[in-house]
Amino acid sequence: MRIDPLRDIGSRLLDVEKPARYLVGDYGAKIKEGEGLYTLAICFPDLYEIGMSNNAIRILYDGLNRIEGLRCERVFAPAVDFERLLGELGLPLYTLETGIALCDVDMLGFSVGYELSATNMLAVLASGKIALSAVERGEGDPIVIAGGPAISNPHPFAEFLDAAFIGEAEQGFYGLAAELAAMKAAGARRKDFLERLSREPAIWMPVREGSGGKRALRAVYGGFTGEIYKTATPLPTLKVVQDHGTVEIMRGCPNGCRFCHAGFYYRPQRIKSFAAIGAEVEHLVREGGHREITLSSLSSGDYPCLPELLSWLSGLWSRHRVSFQLPSLKVNSFTLPLLSQLAEVRKSGLT
Repeated sequence: MRIDPLRDIGSRLLDVEKPARYLVGDYGAKIKEGEGLYTLAICFPDLYEIGMSNNAIRILYDGLNRIEGLRCERVFAPAVDFERLLGELGLPLYTLETGIALCDVDMLGFSVGYELSATNMLAVLASGKIALSAVERGEGDPIVIAGGPAISNPHPFAEFLDAAFIGEAEQGFYGLAAELAAMKAAGARRKDFLERLSREPAIWMPVREGSGGKRALRAVYGGFTGEIYKTATPLPTLKVVQDHGTVEIMRGCPNGCRFCHAGFYYRPQRIKSFAAIGAEVEHLVREGGHREITLSSLSSGDYPCLPELLSWLSGLWSRHRVSFQLPSLKVNSFTLPLLSQLAEVRKSGLT
């Protein structure tokens, strides 16, 4: 089932706040058409303007759409007013690329950054006309999977998930998705897909009747240092919460703070090369039109040679009025020269 919001919802869109959240066709969206494609809907379970600010969703979207025989389309949690409108019209929640009803996709994948979005996951399932309880799903229903740091303990989600991917998707999930796409082309059924998931080391599966469940081994991506992510598109149709480009300059953190879940989840520390950072910045400026770039990590002040990196990037891009921001700085990790470099083009931000 395909939903065209202008055709199927029409003027009723004016009854909801920010109807642009629910229109299909963002500029730069990757649209694949064809018979037999494995359809994966990727969801950040929050509002559009929050989900489109999430760099992980952009990385996954680009990586998955590079796989032959697979299309990855986005969906976000509906606000209460739109959720109610879909119910009144008897329509399911749909993807933003081509309007595929969620109940018709092959896999619905949640990227969960924080536990408070758990109820939003249920809202997405209900609005997409997918059974909340995994045991009620059968042939023809999507496989519901989740990943991200808030899924490192998947047990509270066991009733709703078919599986969880523990760790970093670049290490294993892309290859797994490619296999699932090939299996669909060969005529595999839902139970065949679940059986293949059960053999993936990073996949956790809950205990079900007749099944003892499956433990997972966290996936850690070894190629981060030289990886160049292409996250400039799709461009949002309305102003998002963090309206700037993001380059992940370091993954993991050397500090080991006992209160910090992410510091342990993303171990070990990995440093992105100057060359890869430079290529990502150029992509965001040239393809996405960004003039503010965040150099992101769990603790950016621990990036080796950070002043040299900022000096190099400013030398390349200051004449184009491109500025850089640094999040996650410790008090003892920034200096007056560093602050001066950040303010070279415009007043910039640090946290």
